[in-house]
Amino acid sequence: MEFKTLDLLEEILTKAQEELKPLLLEMYPNEEFPKAEVSRHPEQGDLSIVNSRIAAKLKQNATKFTENVCEHISKKLGERQNPKECVVSSVRAGGPYTNIILNRPLIFKATIKRVLEQGEKYGHTDTKKGQKAIVEHTSANPIAPLHIGNLRNVVIGAHLTKLLQAVGYEVKQRYFVNDLGAQIGLSALGYASVDESLKKLLGVGVQREASQVIGMVYAIMNTFSELEKTGKKPFDCYNELMNKKENLKENENENGNENLTENSSPLTQKENLKENEKENEKEKENLKENEKEKEKENQNPSVDKKNILLEQTPKKYNDPYEEYMDILADLNTREPILVKHLANAMKDVGSIHDASAKLCLQYENNEKEAVLLFRKMTNDCLSGIQKTLDRFDVHHDLFDYESELGWEGSNERVLKEMRKSPYFIEPTQSNQQGVPQGGYLDFERFIRDNGFPVGKKGFQENYPPLYVLRPDGSTLYSYRDVVYSLKKVSTADLVVNVIGSEQILAQEKVALALLLLNPNSKRKQFHMPYELVKLTTGKMSGRRGRYLLADDLYEEIREIIREKMNEKIQKKSLNIKSGDEVEKVSHEVSAAAIRYALLSSSCRNVMKFDVHKVTNFEDASAPFLLYNSTRIESIFRKFEEGVSEQKFQSLAPLDSTDYSKLDDDQEWNLLLTYVIPFASMIRQAACPDIPPIPKLPEFATHRVSEFLNFFVRNFSSYYKRVKILRGDPLCLHPRLRLIQAFKQVFDNALQLLSIKPLERM
Repeated sequence: MEFKTLDLLEEILTKAQEELKPLLLEMYPNEEFPKAEVSRHPEQGDLSIVNSRIAAKLKQNATKFTENVCEHISKKLGERQNPKECVVSSVRAGGPYTNIILNRPLIFKATIKRVLEQGEKYGHTDTKKGQKAIVEHTSANPIAPLHIGNLRNVVIGAHLTKLLQAVGYEVKQRYFVNDLGAQIGLSALGYASVDESLKKLLGVGVQREASQVIGMVYAIMNTFSELEKTGKKPFDCYNELMNKKENLKENENENGNENLTENSSPLTQKENLKENEKENEKEKENLKENEKEKEKENQNPSVDKKNILLEQTPKKYNDPYEEYMDILADLNTREPILVKHLANAMKDVGSIHDASAKLCLQYENNEKEAVLLFRKMTNDCLSGIQKTLDRFDVHHDLFDYESELGWEGSNERVLKEMRKSPYFIEPTQSNQQGVPQGGYLDFERFIRDNGFPVGKKGFQENYPPLYVLRPDGSTLYSYRDVVYSLKKVSTADLVVNVIGSEQILAQEKVALALLLLNPNSKRKQFHMPYELVKLTTGKMSGRRGRYLLADDLYEEIREIIREKMNEKIQKKSLNIKSGDEVEKVSHEVSAAAIRYALLSSSCRNVMKFDVHKVTNFEDASAPFLLYNSTRIESIFRKFEEGVSEQKFQSLAPLDSTDYSKLDDDQEWNLLLTYVIPFASMIRQAACPDIPPIPKLPEFATHRVSEFLNFFVRNFSSYYKRVKILRGDPLCLHPRLRLIQAFKQVFDNALQLLSIKPLERM
């Protein structure tokens, strides 16, 4: 039997149906039986047909009806001329189910042949061939390096791209560079004063990337801006902070010398100093013990040694000045040179807010000097971000700059069309309450007029408007997002925006705007919200310069992986001649560990990142998956050695291998549960049903990780039980072909996760 379609499961179900249909029609010529499906009870059969509905229609008992049907089919199957060439081997009744037993040797041969002939393309289908898709992901503001939260966006977007490509889409990955707005303006105002000599002093290009410095510039400038709102000048606040620091030092010195009075003898002074030293030593010991206890409790390698501790539960403040002075003190502890420099640079700036807003306006108007400044800062930051992306083998096809929407005239064109809508409300300097109000789209009225569902299954009640213009008529980010979305949907059949769950409402408004502007257009763009990554060290805050950097996380995990690999090499006395091999493998395993962890749970769930689990070679982790893939590679190396030593015969060709020798139920279940439905699983993950507005399709970016975890766990137990090279010689070649197919499916699934399979580990 030769399979004709790219989906093996679909083909097997179809062929089983074709073989059984004429037999069923002999009994009931005017009835249409349900289609066969994978059995929910594999111990009773491989496939099943549910007869309850048709039995009820014929007013018969479902169990008795099924028994009669199976008796008739069994008789006819026994009369076949070439049963070995048929998919269906036999049937048996089980309550209302016609349980179908497949022809194992035939299915083994056809499946293994298809997997090994298609190789890396096995599991891919042409379901969406000829259609174009855009996946917008990462799109982190270019004012800071990527942190662990951004990284979840990155790996989800890259994985979704692979899934869509696997079902036939032509996919482009795009990054929307938000190079306009208050955050960018504050950062640019500060970064303008950072010259090359200061960058060198701060270690740019040696210990750190420019993106890390830009991130701290933003945190410091935002703090200065918030202090300015309290009526204080940043330079004065910095001086006040330094004065407090000096006073604290003086107090510490006084307290340290309070026992050394003028009347005390030199001997007494020495004794007091010795006592102080003893107390200090005791304190140090206590601290060490506490650290040991913490490590035992958490079983989680500490990440604070790289100065990447996140803030703990935030202190509550009643006074904004006190809050931001504490933040400034914290920033000064970590970046004293930069804080001092920026405080001095802002000394003669009348208003940080006004100066940064002026810079933004100059950039938005495409003024040369502002363009040079903003693009220099943005590209310096993106350069650092790209180096992080390179570590995870992620490459965008296009970087689209927000500023260029205005420069090319797109903003003006869309606004002209938007103003024609009856739902557009013009900005005003004095609304009914006598205050300025920006221009907006009245979505509450739009939803009501179109009869869209409201409530639990629809849009929220009292739906808020989408503000697109400020009172002065300048555009807002939300408006520019609509303009960018219009550009994307004009060139693609599907657009998916991977974005944090806090942006759900904003993205929903963009989708409504697209519908309002093109009421008869097909719904093409969807946002794919994901929840945050939860860390035991607390909440991340870019405004405070507190985040777990993606690069620091990678280095921490790589250090652990490297140590575990070296332990394994020493323990097993492996002949690893080159340290470069350890470095290469440790990189691949570390990047894979992070990718797999971030994709292991549904986007809609908060992801708890546990370094211990992520690096565990025995648990549901990328190291565990990769190890089992290399385990099969090892079997084939040993087999080839055995062939050269004439212990084994060379592997027989695919068509001349006797697959009837594969008689182990577990290897059949592995084939039926994981190998055959592989393409169907990918298609279900990549092509969810499109629900009615406002619901979203559920792209299942956790399915491949989940699939791999179960497949590899079941294979591992099979491998430990069945001795492939030392077992029945008659089973050797078919089993080698079978595990070769298993490995191909492992590796193809890993590739969908952007994880490179390894030869050894």
